[in-house]
Amino acid sequence: MRMRLSKVIASKTVLAGILILGTTGGLIGYHLGEGRVFIVLPSFILGALLGASVGILGGRIFFTSVIFFSVLVGYLGYRAGGWEVLEMTAGTGAAMGGFIGIFIENLIRQRRGSNENRALDTKSGW
Repeated sequence: MRMRLSKVIASKTVLAGILILGTTGGLIGYHLGEGRVFIVLPSFILGALLGASVGILGGRIFFTSVIFFSVLVGYLGYRAGGWEVLEMTAGTGAAMGGFIGIFIENLIRQRRGSNENRALDTKSGW
């Protein structure tokens, strides 16, 4: 059954995507534009649009792993090298978390698909 557009937009995954990737885009714009609003605002909007599109596609595990690895690797970088490396290590952790999240989502889809195929095979008698 198809979801109504208003339910999709109001879903927690879409809102999380807007918040997470919008904030990320805004922070990137802040660092690249040295705090200029005409660079920060479009960066935030672009990040929010990307976050909403990933949220509509159902990227809950993706967002969770991005946040988890960003905080974890950022903390480890801070402990190892101080404030100077915090931004770089947090960004690296977010990238790693995104790849790991996509990998986990693909494994879950594969497993669901193989379980559905087994169920069909047992019903057909093969």
